[in-house]
Amino acid sequence: MYLNALQAHWNRIRARLDDLYPAARKMILLMQTAGSDQSHHGSDTNHAAADQLAFVAGRDDAVMVGPIYPSALSDRVHPDLHHSRIMGELAAWALQETMAGRGWTIPRPTARRQGDRITLRFALRPDEALAGHQASPYGGRGIDAFLGVEVTGGGMITALALDGHDLHLTIDGPVTGVRYAMQRQNMRVEGNAHPARRGLLRTTLSRPAVHLPGTMLHRWLPGLVVSRMWWKLASSALRACNVGSGQAARSRDIGTRG
Repeated sequence: MYLNALQAHWNRIRARLDDLYPAARKMILLMQTAGSDQSHHGSDTNHAAADQLAFVAGRDDAVMVGPIYPSALSDRVHPDLHHSRIMGELAAWALQETMAGRGWTIPRPTARRQGDRITLRFALRPDEALAGHQASPYGGRGIDAFLGVEVTGGGMITALALDGHDLHLTIDGPVTGVRYAMQRQNMRVEGNAHPARRGLLRTTLSRPAVHLPGTMLHRWLPGLVVSRMWWKLASSALRACNVGSGQAARSRDIGTRG
């Protein structure tokens, strides 16, 4: 499992750093992978990006700087020079904010379903809100009007709305989960220079790059997956489904597990 390997790798690095610099604070800064211009095989249930988000959850020695999916690629896999420099500036910004105690990682959201409406609530900072990025780098390809959000299980999204820290989906048909920037598609086509996994959701917290004139830095939402198993249902819906208080209590953990 990727998650186990990542944890073991960081444990080895941290142990060595503890030997060399016992009094210093140790921290790993991660950029979330977006893969190549081709998604992994459809039968592969492992998501390295989701594992990376799980790895940083609740840790004070790991920070998710942001996803790579907005970056143009130089060789179908790695970000080009310009976007690599953007990643460096984002890492510096994330480190600055983290050391100042303001936090940076955007964790997987909690989710609530009521009828044909699913609400994802993101634990953002008080000084920011969700936003859809207007200038799409993808040329309208490999992404639809729902900004990179998809549902699984055979149903479909009919509407999407952003409200502060909440993302509201109106759905039709059976839905077993929600995912963002986790498309399974082949974008190895003429003129494409971006990963197959793509999204247009960020927060309103932005600032100009220091060393890249005319470039804005943004806090993009990480790619994520939330499954139906942990929908948080309204109490009336729980009673209608004859769900007891124990299950209702467990449903409060929606979004903390896949």
